[in-house]
Parts: sequence; structure tokens; C-alpha cells
Amino acid sequence: MINVSSCRYGTPTYASLPHFYKADPVYVDEVNGLHPQKKKHEAYLVLEPKTGIILKAVVRLQLNILVHPIESVSLFEDVRKVFFPLLWVEQSVILPCSMEIILKIFLNASYIFTGVAVVLIGVGLYLLVNVAFKSLLLRAYKRMYRRRCRWTPQDQSYSLK
Repeated sequence: MINVSSCRYGTPTYASLPHFYKADPVYVDEVNGLHPQKKKHEAYLVLEPKTGIILKAVVRLQLNILVHPIESVSLFEDVRKVFFPLLWVEQSVILPCSMEIILKIFLNASYIFTGVAVVLIGVGLYLLVNVAFKSLLLRAYKRMYRRRCRWTPQDQSYSLK
């Protein structure tokens, strides 16, 4: 039970969960017809554990007025002191599907970037090794070709050895 009188220009107004759920049983017993149930009357948040982003929120609130004896008003002279429920409201919010996809990408971004980095490093290494290997092969081939085909100045012809 929360005193919200200052928010309501000094009226004796109090906020609670609907049907005085999780309040002292004295409040429930004072008013007929109240049946607090967890499924219908609790308020809760579902948070994403890493970021704290709200995935689902259900807020339920009941406004109560304090009715008490007032000697100057004959209608309220013999009234017992009781917190009387005026109304209760429920507001719920769920993260839209489009935002769920963005959140999943955001949460898995490190894995995605790591995978892309590994692929790019692999492609870079492949190209580096490929170019270096071809360069070495080309040099070896040229050396081998030079050894086989030597020009002899005596007969001014190429000879294969």
C-alpha cells in the first residue's frame, strides 16, 4: 500500500496491486468481493539478462480511497475506517517481433564479427600463400629452364642438357 495523497491534491488516495494482492489480509477482509489471484493481479517485468532491455512488462495498479468517520458530515459519522478500492488498471507492453530480430543480432554481434574476421583472415592467408607459392614456383621453373637451356657462344645455338 503506497500513499499517493500528495499526487492527488491531498485526497486520501492509496495505490496497491489489484484486489490488495500481496497486501496484509486485513485489507482484503474489510471489503466484500475481493479475491486476490497471482495470475490476474500481479505486476511483473521480463528482462533480457545481458542488457536489461524490457522484453515484456505487465503493470497492474489499484487506486483506493481511505474512507473514515467524519464528524462534521452526518453521512460519514458512523463509517468504519477502510481502504475502499475505486478502480484498477492494467497496462502491458511486449517487445515487437521486428525489435526481437534486431536484439538477437545485437546480442550475437560478437559471434558474427568473429566469424566474419576468421573467414577474412582465412581468405587473406589463402591469397598470400597462393601468391607466394606461385612466385616461388615461377622462380624455380625459371631456374630449372635456365639450367636446361644454356646458350653456348661457340656454336651460337641453344643446347639442352
